[in-house]
Amino acid sequence: MGEEGASRRPIASRSSSWAIAMSAWLARIGVTPNSISSHWLLILTSAIIAAGSLVISCPFAGETMTALIRRLLVLFVRVMVGARSEWRGCTPDTRRRIYFANHNSHVDTVAVMAALPYQVRRLTHPVAARDYWGTSALRRFIAEKGLRAVLIDRKPLPDSNPLEPLERLLEEGRSILIFPEGTRSATEEIAPFRSGIYRLACRFPDVDLVPIHLDNLQRILPKGSILIVPITCTARFGKPLRVEPGEGKEAFLARARAAIIELADGGRVA
Repeated sequence: MGEEGASRRPIASRSSSWAIAMSAWLARIGVTPNSISSHWLLILTSAIIAAGSLVISCPFAGETMTALIRRLLVLFVRVMVGARSEWRGCTPDTRRRIYFANHNSHVDTVAVMAALPYQVRRLTHPVAARDYWGTSALRRFIAEKGLRAVLIDRKPLPDSNPLEPLERLLEEGRSILIFPEGTRSATEEIAPFRSGIYRLACRFPDVDLVPIHLDNLQRILPKGSILIVPITCTARFGKPLRVEPGEGKEAFLARARAAIIELADGGRVA
């Protein structure tokens, strides 16, 4: 085998190992090989990893394969967790928006993107932590190519502006998805918000901030776990917010957090 084949062997080996691990896990939770859902899960997982490995290792696999992987990721999440959407306080729109959601697991980003209609999803860029999604070629590919995510540093250097890539996207008329808690919560309680969302709201006062509450994702893939538990999740989209005249940072952060809590309590927003 030549150098080219040898260089691709580790990726193929990891794909095979992943498929074996998925088969073992499905058997452990009682899904038999004859189950339709089992076959779909294995097919989708293998297809995503194989396609991602091909694009990473082959410079000739271009945008067509990347677009296919985006569709497979969305299909994977919809098969696994449903990713159902409820538009309670607004309707889908292609205008630039700042979507913000609670954060419980690594599935959160993909679940929101899967819940968005295609025309909105293609214009929306989620924010992802560079210290997790940038640690390997495959993770980086899934984040940047599969999800069109923007990688940012959670511990930026002094005098740097970690929000600059997000500001650039909003200036171009695109939407972003952020998680103001800053890190995944180990419980269902929504942690206090960090100041980034307030800075963006002040920088773009004419842009709507849409709250999203994600249901059940803490149980699907809790912090510290690597196994996905198939449970239907719901993304509830609430009434858009903007910074009010004279509203301070703490007051705005509390109001934004309360908007997600209201959606979690099941209240229908007018």
